[in-house]
Amino acid sequence: MRLRQACCDPHLLPATEVAGVESAAKLDRLMELVDALVEEGHRALVFSQWPSLLKRVEPRLKARKIEYLYLDGATKERGELQTRWNADDGPPLFLISLPRRRHRHEPGGRRPCDPP
Repeated sequence: MRLRQACCDPHLLPATEVAGVESAAKLDRLMELVDALVEEGHRALVFSQWPSLLKRVEPRLKARKIEYLYLDGATKERGELQTRWNADDGPPLFLISLPRRRHRHEPGGRRPCDPP
């Protein structure tokens, strides 16, 4: 898992492991794509397993004055966000991070049809 985090953004790792790292290539590329899609009038959902990664995207969007919605496992007003996203004049980006499901072979994992 730590390798996947490092590939998305080295700053998701503890500070001692990324000392001296200045950039995050995937975030830089994401912002290039976002700039292009906004310029062309498109909209996109951006999913991440890590809310901390999306929290690193937010300042970049704010700096570019790009509107967005944010949803994670702690979000309470999900219906309101969905309504805003579905509106014709809704923001071009929706950042989404929800807890991943455990597979039934993992500790604590169950299939939806398994009894509690």
